[in-house]
Amino acid sequence: MTDIDNMDIFYYFDILAYKIKIEKDKQEGNTLKGLPEDD
Repeated sequence: MTDIDNMDIFYYFDILAYKIKIEKDKQEGNTLKGLPEDD
């Protein structure tokens, strides 16, 4: 496995983790902020 392959995998998981974080923020964020958004 080359360094480039490793970078691609880390980059992929970085994006994956970011998307998961965004989804969790959408679900929990609204309640944590205490701001009424579209329910």
